[in-house]
Amino acid sequence: IIANVIGDADPAPISSAGDFLAIAQGQISLGDIASGGVISLTGSAASQVNTGDLAGSSGVRISGEAPATRVSTIRTGNIDSTNGDVSLDASGTIITGDISAPNGDVSITKTLAGGSLRTGLITVANDFLLDAPGTVVLAGISAGDDVRIRNAGVLTLGSVTARGDGLDDEGTGSDIVLTNNQTISVGAASTPNDFTVTGATNFTGGSTTGVGRIVAGEGISVS
Repeated sequence: IIANVIGDADPAPISSAGDFLAIAQGQISLGDIASGGVISLTGSAASQVNTGDLAGSSGVRISGEAPATRVSTIRTGNIDSTNGDVSLDASGTIITGDISAPNGDVSITKTLAGGSLRTGLITVANDFLLDAPGTVVLAGISAGDDVRIRNAGVLTLGSVTARGDGLDDEGTGSDIVLTNNQTISVGAASTPNDFTVTGATNFTGGSTTGVGRIVAGEGISVS
């Protein structure tokens, strides 16, 4: 299904046996979308993407219509990509429910400090990558390989796990790497390899024992 959306759209549920592609010139408001292929929502720099739950068998992508363009905001319900990756790319606010990619990667990019980035629980087979300034609040992350987050602002994470059972493209093991120039708060963390925090002026993490602890098989570094 291919839809060229100008202005608001019908929020009724949408089901497609194959790929679902929507191109927005302004605000796009859609309900739940289920696709047997890839869900791809693209828009101009002014586009505001609002949807219900997104379930794409082969992937879910929300981005600008050109490589140098990002949509303005993204607001969705839960996102599930059964056999593919999840990619979210916006300049401003990103708010989602839970995100699941049991056979792929998840990447989230936000370029402007204004607005916030908030998600529910994130579960991914391989890598979780996030690059965003401003306020970032993630309920929790469980990744098969690496968790890599770069943030300039206030970063608040629930439990963070790099399980070590995913595809290790880099050959470095399953690491948790948090880079930030202000504040990081981590509820708990676990990795078979390294847990690294770089640049934060204020870091709050769990203890090395008990509830909310940080466990790293190879080392913990906070600098």
